[in-house]
Amino acid sequence: MVCQYKESIKRKYEHRNESSFSSGERVSLAALYTEPVIIQKNKKGGFQNISVEELFNKLDIHMYYPASVILQGNSGSGKSFISQKIILDWASGNPYLRHFNLAFYLSCEELKCISEEMNLIELLSWNCGLSPDQISNMLQNSTQRVLFIIDGFDKLRFMHCELCISSKFQRAPPELIVCSILSKQILPRSVRLITTRTEVPQGMFLKGPQRFTEIMGFSEKGVEEYFQKFFQNEELFRKAYECVRVNETLITACSIPVICWIICTVMRERFSNGADVTSVLETTTSIYIDFVSTLLEHHCQGLSQSVPSLLRSLGQLAERGMLEQQVLFDEKTVYDTISDPADNPFLFKFLLKRKIHQETMFSFMHLSFQEFFTALYYVLLDEEESQRKVRELLQTVERGWALSCWSDREVRHANLLQPVILFLCGFCKKESISSFFEKHNITLPINIETQLKEWIIQCSQRYQNEHMLFILHCLYELHEKNFIGKVLEHLVLIDLSNKPLKRTDCWVLKYGLKCCEHIRNLKIHETSHNLKNLQHEERENIGKSYHRDESSAQTSSEDAEVFTPEHIQGGDEDKQFQCSLTSLVFVMASEGELLYRVVSWNPGLLDGLGQMKPAGPLYNIDCFNGSISGLHLPHCEIFCEENKDSLTVARFTSGNVEIMKPLKVTETHVIIDIRDLSHFGLLKRIIFPPSPVIAQVLLFLRPITERQSENILDVHLLPWNVPLSKVKDQHTENTHIKTSSKCSLTPESEYCLCCQPEESTVQPASETFECNYGPNYHPTFEVFVDVNNKEIRLSLLDKTGREVWEPRRILLTGQVVEPPAYRRPTGINLNTL
Repeated sequence: MVCQYKESIKRKYEHRNESSFSSGERVSLAALYTEPVIIQKNKKGGFQNISVEELFNKLDIHMYYPASVILQGNSGSGKSFISQKIILDWASGNPYLRHFNLAFYLSCEELKCISEEMNLIELLSWNCGLSPDQISNMLQNSTQRVLFIIDGFDKLRFMHCELCISSKFQRAPPELIVCSILSKQILPRSVRLITTRTEVPQGMFLKGPQRFTEIMGFSEKGVEEYFQKFFQNEELFRKAYECVRVNETLITACSIPVICWIICTVMRERFSNGADVTSVLETTTSIYIDFVSTLLEHHCQGLSQSVPSLLRSLGQLAERGMLEQQVLFDEKTVYDTISDPADNPFLFKFLLKRKIHQETMFSFMHLSFQEFFTALYYVLLDEEESQRKVRELLQTVERGWALSCWSDREVRHANLLQPVILFLCGFCKKESISSFFEKHNITLPINIETQLKEWIIQCSQRYQNEHMLFILHCLYELHEKNFIGKVLEHLVLIDLSNKPLKRTDCWVLKYGLKCCEHIRNLKIHETSHNLKNLQHEERENIGKSYHRDESSAQTSSEDAEVFTPEHIQGGDEDKQFQCSLTSLVFVMASEGELLYRVVSWNPGLLDGLGQMKPAGPLYNIDCFNGSISGLHLPHCEIFCEENKDSLTVARFTSGNVEIMKPLKVTETHVIIDIRDLSHFGLLKRIIFPPSPVIAQVLLFLRPITERQSENILDVHLLPWNVPLSKVKDQHTENTHIKTSSKCSLTPESEYCLCCQPEESTVQPASETFECNYGPNYHPTFEVFVDVNNKEIRLSLLDKTGREVWEPRRILLTGQVVEPPAYRRPTGINLNTL
């Protein structure tokens, strides 16, 4: 039975109907397949390249198989193609899948078409065409693991864990059965490959060890390989690839598999007609418009309706699917929306007819075209209706962003609608769309561009950290240099350190930096397996941006921290090195290179640990070209008999918290042995009333303008183990005033700042000292001093009036500044050892 099942899989997936101009053309999946760059997110917070065949390898340390492999990727990255390749590889006996007796491919978009309840056996029977008895016998006789390929997880409605079923014979809606497989309630020894556009929420869906991976698109070598497979004819391949290779915009766009297919398809059509293949294509939207325009030109003869009416009908169907999170449409829906679809060859270049079980269904040739036509539909409506729909779209996306901590469903819907906004921005670039719209007598609503720009300005201020990359993509699609300067004029730092960058991300980043030369700090998470493993051209794209003018660049320790650490102790078996910025001490078992940075504590991670709170910064540490065997974390405790055992170390991996007992606690450091690198931070048990800690008083003088009558001094009260560099990073416009800053302060106690001369103003009058470890470092006190006073005296008192930080002479050395001059980016904000 298993052999028969494998043969049916081969018949189903071995060949594909290529949705191009040659209708009905069948090609081998293997002949089309080009492997994209796939990265694995490791426990250290870094990334490494892996192949499709490595997705199911045993996990490195404990040598057990992952229970879940999550393959995330944007629309058009090739997730479904890879999924179908894997099920075909299994049926063909490929060795990397030899550990699986059975494999089942479940398309979530198809499962949503099932209205009746069924059990797991019936669901698998419905899906693969075998009888329930055959499925039951195969499962019963399976001696090894079962692989479930769950393609398009984000298309499912999320379920709660308590709703899951526990028996493969229990009847339930298909989506609930899938969630029960994911939560290991059914067939707990099975392995699940989950493809998704959005992140899979942690919790019930991720039981057991997981492997997190992401598709980054084609490398340039992959683009060349795809062109060669697509054209097959060597002469056409060379001609087409050379046209793309010399165009930086197109070769970058081709890193997205679906766009690579679009460009190949258009070029093949133009070659056959002797047409020009060097159209000016700068944005993703312009590439899609060029594709649609080509299809209209060659497959739009004898239509019974006008082109605007045709596009509006197609867009209405697309929008309905986007709002309802639906990619499959029944015949009635299609025929009710589009008049005479059967006699329209243009439509059926975009709408694919599919037999699902016994029902005829339609889908767009690719989800990205559903997103494109939704945006096009909005600009084809009348002014009032267009404004209303765009406003609702923008509100839905922003609501999802705002509710990111509360509602997975809202966040997921917001993420899925974001591409529609990108296409809308692209429609505002008149140079690339004017000829297409003029040719078909289409008039764009004049207020959409205003709506989008106002929304982008607001979002760039509210969601600067979380969604800056998406905002940069919006700005690139708009392609308007003056507006980009307006949106980013207040930025001195772009922080993209929380994610790996694709080639297209690097490209839009490069464009944004070229338009805004005043941005002088760029934060990217560069580990040995992130940008270093991306293609050289991507690094060049970024490098050209922040090294544009080396003659004027001024390297500073805040922009790039690369240094040889102090060797503080040597021995036969290990060596210890101390970072001068953070006081971290690394015990090295052999020569190596370290990269580490301070990251933000997430209070939710500490839930369930009892009375514990952070007692130091949280460090993300990566080590390559060598090994690390120990770590000394700096603390700021003043030890007494009551609190000597209060410190411990937290290690965070994949959303889990491990409490590590220290080997030793000295007066300055907490010492631990480590094998695996990850996020490490100190925790303090809150058993007794707060005891004093070593603290620091940091002073920053704000810039002063010609019209300003007072100097403003920011005073920060912080624990001693907060790195000065992290505070300076957030106040780059201010001047740090060096002084002897060390003192002893008690958390949750009130202090007041005294300033001489007396006519100076200090606000607030008193403030509570809190052990703040970021992410934000706001001043505790502000001091306003007459601009003519070049020197003041500061002291800090507790609530009894005792001086805890004795009076210091402070020289105010501020300079009169003009409005910020443009400065070029000088490096990457990283602490590198």
